[in-house]
Amino acid sequence: MELKGILRKLDCSENKQFNEIGEFWDFMSKLYPKNKLKGLGYNWKNNYIDYVIGDIDNDFDYSVKKIYEKYPDSKCIVIQLPDKGWEIYSGKLNDIENIYKNIYQNGPLDYEIEEIDDEGNFRVSILRQHTLE
Repeated sequence: MELKGILRKLDCSENKQFNEIGEFWDFMSKLYPKNKLKGLGYNWKNNYIDYVIGDIDNDFDYSVKKIYEKYPDSKCIVIQLPDKGWEIYSGKLNDIENIYKNIYQNGPLDYEIEEIDDEGNFRVSILRQHTLE
């Protein structure tokens, strides 16, 4: 599976990433249909996470000037993701804290792909690569 989108490195100290991700989603869903976008979190290191908002179908052009004006440190990337081994959790966006609490009971993640729709539904596909071995 291949995801193309806009990459940002987000600070996770004091849970700052939650507001940053929310604002990033709000901004990107003004440019592209929210129900087509995916948010990919990966590469958790030194209290930072790499987070990409994009799509799997390569439907969109991410060279929009507004993106780089708003997020000058961002870049457009294409990332190859495993096709198998994903676990799916879903619920309402306003219950995201409990969804992740349940997920993290089983240990850290290698990848998470978040999906949000206009009705407040939330779905996350997670992958722990160490469980695939």
